[in-house]
Amino acid sequence: MMNDLLSIHLAASIWMTALICYVQLVHYPSFAYISAEKFCEFHVRHSRNTTLLVLFPMLVELTSAASLAWKFPSVASFILAGLTLVTWALTFLVFVPLHNRLAQGADRELISRLISINWLRTFTWTLKLLWAFVSFVESFTSSSG
Repeated sequence: MMNDLLSIHLAASIWMTALICYVQLVHYPSFAYISAEKFCEFHVRHSRNTTLLVLFPMLVELTSAASLAWKFPSVASFILAGLTLVTWALTFLVFVPLHNRLAQGADRELISRLISINWLRTFTWTLKLLWAFVSFVESFTSSSG
């Protein structure tokens, strides 16, 4: 059961980490190249489509991390749950409000701020993925032997 939960969490973490790296390195920087006239339309489309890509995997991450911490309490599962909560907190307390401001129109300073502080979320998701991977490998090897 623990390996199953870790597998599910790991799969969602791989998806989210790959996506946040793409967003950080390609997508957010492209915001600066959208004309002011088209920016609001672009941002509505961006927000809608991004939600479609992240909502389910983020819910899977949260649910699986909470389940691991609840059913298999350990330092490792609490760290995984904590890192998951940090990514959620950053997303909803920092990035959703920034995107709400960008929905009002192009703001080059705000776009630069979005890119620079998103490194924190990119780092956190990457760290969480690494932690999930190590936890999965350790769990798998300890249950096999």
